[in-house]
Amino acid sequence: MKYPVVCLLLAVALPAHAYTGKRCDTNANKRTVIGKQPTANTLYAHIQNVDMGSWVGGFDNETFVYVGDVHIKSGKPKEPDKIYKIGHLKTTAGKSCIAFQRLFIFDTNDNYLGQYAPIEVDAKKIKIRGTTLLFPFAAKDGNKLDLSKGPPAEAKLDGDSEEWSAAPH
Repeated sequence: MKYPVVCLLLAVALPAHAYTGKRCDTNANKRTVIGKQPTANTLYAHIQNVDMGSWVGGFDNETFVYVGDVHIKSGKPKEPDKIYKIGHLKTTAGKSCIAFQRLFIFDTNDNYLGQYAPIEVDAKKIKIRGTTLLFPFAAKDGNKLDLSKGPPAEAKLDGDSEEWSAAPH
């Protein structure tokens, strides 16, 4: 009878990584950039020094994925079309490997415009259809982000309302 109690106490006393076998190294600072080059590297570089952008240090792993471009027709003969470049950043930090995920939007010239956070999604499953980003969530919970009129102030995605955080100018 005393052995089950001892086992239970040991299980409670073990840190979370003992169950998963995963432990984060907060000094690893491993960075991965995925997507069409050189654009992916340029976009990632542009969020290196912005508030709530890329982490400076103290993290295990950070992955930036260049999702692609959203083209918005200007409708005016002499005005160029707008292009929004989309990036997703996942940073794993802390000894318990907490993931922080954000969706970044850049302009035609690769300038950082702002972000939505948190966006918990596999970046490889984000699709672009016309002026809309499609996410792998149920339609009833919100699975679209329409950029035809620019980034909306709020986006309903996966049952959450994500607020647009514009870059400071």
